[in-house]
Amino acid sequence: MGKLTLVEQALRLHKEYYGEDNFGTVVKDCDYYPKVAEIFINRKNRKIYSNLDIEPVASTVVHTGSSPVMAKAGRIKKLMFKDGSGAYRIHLGQNEVVHIIRFILNSKVRMEYAVGTTKSMSMLHNLCEAGRAKLNRSLPRKGIWKIGCYDGVYYHGKARKEEIENALRFSVHPKFNELENDFNQFFSDIDFYTRYGQSGMRKVLFTGPPGTGKTTIAKALGAKYQDKYVFVYADDYFKDVCYAAAQKKIPVIIIAEEVDELYRADAGTLSFLDGADTPRNLAGTYVIFSTNYPNRIDPRIRKR
Repeated sequence: MGKLTLVEQALRLHKEYYGEDNFGTVVKDCDYYPKVAEIFINRKNRKIYSNLDIEPVASTVVHTGSSPVMAKAGRIKKLMFKDGSGAYRIHLGQNEVVHIIRFILNSKVRMEYAVGTTKSMSMLHNLCEAGRAKLNRSLPRKGIWKIGCYDGVYYHGKARKEEIENALRFSVHPKFNELENDFNQFFSDIDFYTRYGQSGMRKVLFTGPPGTGKTTIAKALGAKYQDKYVFVYADDYFKDVCYAAAQKKIPVIIIAEEVDELYRADAGTLSFLDGADTPRNLAGTYVIFSTNYPNRIDPRIRKR
């Protein structure tokens, strides 16, 4: 029997832990190890990282790494590397683990295989995203953010700079001026939308096939006005952002794509969009929905 490949070793470690019947989910070259190692070393005291642990395991890959760092793990300290070759078992809590095998030849050649259950891989990915977001748990007052959730904790992660710069180029889209004029009119006349007890929420729906610029127009608006307003990519968390903005009286623009709630015209959704449960924001809430499937939206939703 020949030497096992990296992915075969990762799968073997997974099956030894979970059993032969669990085939696992494989993710290649996402650089999970350096991300989770940085979180473990620098942010271990945060509550959502309390169950995180990193355990080196045996493999044919020789453990090498960058300069060693002493990291606190409970009441003890352990030697850690921010990056390096080797095999690792990442403990995520709830009896979920991910096995990672990483091989680094030089600065340009590196490979990584991460194997886990669907649940554990999702937990690892969300943990890394939460770590990069630095857990901005309260709604910021300006900028472009993405909302996520890890272990019941909501956080706001800053949008990537290159993503914002790319979006600016699409301010020449034929529909951009129409959206911008409506947006400016709404916030300029916000008193008109709140003076008689109205919610101060305006909803815009973009429809059309993929590639027509629905989301890009909204991103371009955010790129242009990010120094004055807060823009949040919320999707299925858009309700949470609406409540947070209303509570803090912050003008907010929410960008939500393919929101499941648009396809369910239940009493709760209808009441939230335009009824007794709509959070009243005196500063204004501007929600930009988009969908590729407008015919799936219940007519009662469209009327809201």
